Amino acid sequence: MAGTNGSGAWRRRGDLLLRILVALPIGYGVATLWAMALSITLPIPVSDAVTTGMLVAFVICAVVAMWAFAARSGLRALLVVVGAGAVAGLILWLGRAV
Repeated sequence: MAGTNGSGAWRRRGDLLLRILVALPIGYGVATLWAMALSITLPIPVSDAVTTGMLVAFVICAVVAMWAFAARSGLRALLVVVGAGAVAGLILWLGRAV
């Protein structure tokens, strides 16, 4: 019985650590990717596009942090956030290829 409780505690700690990693460094990276993607795809002057992308990045960072702790599991939060980052990376890559 003691092994089950111990492994459950480690599982909860691991899930919490994964959520913290998703909320902070991974969320920052995803927000940065979206800021860069928006700065090259918005049909407005470059200076305005960069400013808009950076302002949107603050919102994305906050939303990712909230999502990381609202998701059913840390793994689900990780998959959703990495998926959003992959979409931004694809937009950025396609935008640079043109």
